Amino acid sequence: MKNIHAGYVSLIIVFAILLMGSSTGSWEHTTTDSLASTSFMGEVGAYEPHHVIEISNNNDFSQQAAENNWTGSGTKNSPYIISGYKIDGSGYGYGILIENTTVYFKIEDNNISNTTSSSNSTSVDSGIILLNVQNGVIENNICEKNANAGIYISNSPSVIIRNNTCSNNIFGLLIASSNDAEVYNNTAYSNDYNGVLLMNSNYVRFYFNTVYDNQIGIEMRNLVGDNIAGNNIYSNFQNNTYLFNVTNNIFQDNELSQSRFGMFFQASKNNNVTGNTIYKNSIYGVYLDTNSSGNTIYNNSFYFNHGSGSTYNSSHVQAYDNGTGNYWYSPSKDRGNYWYDWANNNNTNDLNNNGIVDWPYLINGDSGAEDKYPLKNSDVIVPEFEPALPVLILILTSLLIIKRKRLF
Repeated sequence: MKNIHAGYVSLIIVFAILLMGSSTGSWEHTTTDSLASTSFMGEVGAYEPHHVIEISNNNDFSQQAAENNWTGSGTKNSPYIISGYKIDGSGYGYGILIENTTVYFKIEDNNISNTTSSSNSTSVDSGIILLNVQNGVIENNICEKNANAGIYISNSPSVIIRNNTCSNNIFGLLIASSNDAEVYNNTAYSNDYNGVLLMNSNYVRFYFNTVYDNQIGIEMRNLVGDNIAGNNIYSNFQNNTYLFNVTNNIFQDNELSQSRFGMFFQASKNNNVTGNTIYKNSIYGVYLDTNSSGNTIYNNSFYFNHGSGSTYNSSHVQAYDNGTGNYWYSPSKDRGNYWYDWANNNNTNDLNNNGIVDWPYLINGDSGAEDKYPLKNSDVIVPEFEPALPVLILILTSLLIIKRKRLF
């Protein structure tokens, strides 16, 4: 049985090993729910203060690289690297702005903050901005307290955005009209509106990101063929995910919890929702509006959504479907979803022991939808009450800090 809090246990083991380890160990950058705002670049204060950076084309990039002694030559095997800066964007609409380039480059290990509203219409008042570029990588940056987005990407295909932390902006990550992007291992939290906004961008791979404490966790608009997998999206005040006019996307193996809606689909068609753990959302785990059709939702685990508990109550159905032709099971596999309250309702609701509850699970809404093959068992365990593990993690972290102080 897989417990969604297994990550806590792994983290405790890591801390315990560190506590018992030698004094010559080294720190690496770590991003977790509780440590998302912390980045280590060797010793404290390793960032070098730097003025805002604006690059307008390939030649400009080459010239500024020479002036600033940036490593690399702009090729695939030797990209330009902009690294190690602390940039205060006060009075500017950007911290780093790169436009109209095809050279290879990386923006890594920077701290960019405090960009302010600007009259420059191309600046979009964000920490890191890529406009009409190719071959860009943004990694291991902290982007916080910017007037618009922490990271803003537009008309820039095949960019890679990884291991960044974006907090206390209006938007954490904003990606528009940029196909084939790879976005993974980022953390977006405490942004005023969206943790992540994806618009008009097809075939995006969005993996293993952590998004919490925003108004909306992830908002997706006008997308085709994206793959949203392995993310932890929780405690966003309005919706964990809001999906408008998204088609043929895959949502797989995500955790969506502790918001009003786990997933809210509007005018969205032919999406595949499978393997997700959806729990403790106050209204519905999944909501499909009138204009959503042809979506397939199966092999997901639903716990404690819409006020549901350990036993079934028809007033607390966990999902809603007002659309047409949506499937709450796989027609080819005769496999539905795990509804904790329904599966747990009694011990005799799977008389033939085939793993399927003998009665369908009725979905709220006007469509008359039902899960014809609700699962009797799930490989995911969601506790009704939060465990005390986070407290233990805090204690271990404190002990580790004390140990390091003694060593130095």
